[in-house]
Amino acid sequence: MDGFSIVVHCNNGEEHTSTDYFLVHPGSPDAVLASTDQDRTGPGPCWPELAAILPAPAGAAGLTDPHARLLLLLPALGDSAPPAEAVDAAVEALIAQSAPDQCQQLARRLLDGHPMWGARPWSFDADERSWICDGEHSPRQTPLGDHPSPRERATLAAEAVGAVGPYLSDDPAAYGPVLARAYGLAAAVLDADGQPEAAADFRSRALQAAGTAPVPRPGDGAADGSR
Repeated sequence: MDGFSIVVHCNNGEEHTSTDYFLVHPGSPDAVLASTDQDRTGPGPCWPELAAILPAPAGAAGLTDPHARLLLLLPALGDSAPPAEAVDAAVEALIAQSAPDQCQQLARRLLDGHPMWGARPWSFDADERSWICDGEHSPRQTPLGDHPSPRERATLAAEAVGAVGPYLSDDPAAYGPVLARAYGLAAAVLDADGQPEAAADFRSRALQAAGTAPVPRPGDGAADGSR
């Protein structure tokens, strides 16, 4: 996973505490792997994925010690079938942090998964080349990469309404307000995601669909560049 990093954010407020695990990559929206927030999101990785990222790549920033990396990421894990070497790795990591030599029971308990989501079954999708989690609260129920960005979701939702509208009525005036509403909702999603320019584009589309603004000609950059 070249260029990817996992960022762990600990929120220690007076009335609320949580730990969030984000998968980040320059130029891409952050993906939540796991979170102990009130909405509970997890588990994030399975054991094969976690084991693969314990050795830090050359020149990596942040936490590079494999034992510390394991203990930091272990709460995000939730794998109902960890191999025997997972227990050994957890024991080694605990001992490296001054735990007693006989800490196998603690290691097994840590591998049971966070109480908010527990240990869940995983399967490998060969076609998608991705691990899939059978967990009610896991963001990994679909392959990594199948989660569209807020702008992609907004575009798909609005264009779906536009595609179906003509079949509901031959009169554009009948489905135009529905399409305008869809574009307006898309703009709200983009505003919430911190993309004001894209939101303004969708508001312009809403006005055009409602018939209150001229429709740009094909080739106009303002209309075509955002699709």
